[in-house]
Amino acid sequence: MNVGLYSLKNMTAMEIGKLSRIIQKIFPINDIYVYSENTPKQRISRREGLKKIIQDYNKEKVDLIVFEKLSSLGSDACIKGEALELLMKEKVKFFVIQENIDSTLEIGKQQIKMLTLIGEQQKEMNEQRNRTSNIDSREMKNVFLYARVGNQNQLS
Repeated sequence: MNVGLYSLKNMTAMEIGKLSRIIQKIFPINDIYVYSENTPKQRISRREGLKKIIQDYNKEKVDLIVFEKLSSLGSDACIKGEALELLMKEKVKFFVIQENIDSTLEIGKQQIKMLTLIGEQQKEMNEQRNRTSNIDSREMKNVFLYARVGNQNQLS
């Protein structure tokens, strides 16, 4: 089995060796391919390393994608949820070491579903906060405009 190891940071040889030993205890491994990028807050559409590992999975260069921990998918629940949705949409087999999430097991699928729901809720909350912020900004402009016009009328 060939494993693709994905990380949001450049890993040292020692870190890769440590993770390789952990992975070998769980899965029979032939080769490990390392994919990394330093973009924890970057949109999923701009994650070249993630795109590349999925392409290699689809080309059968790697049989399984492994993440050290969920934070390897992103810095917040919204981005993690989007990454998990993408992996499930592409029907990628993956494993998250620290949280012991296996996308091929029913319990893993339930965990992933829960995490994507949390991500969707976070996205909705962010959008609502943005809409509220925009409304507040417009209302504040109206208040300042009214105050300025009111002051000019008093001076006349």
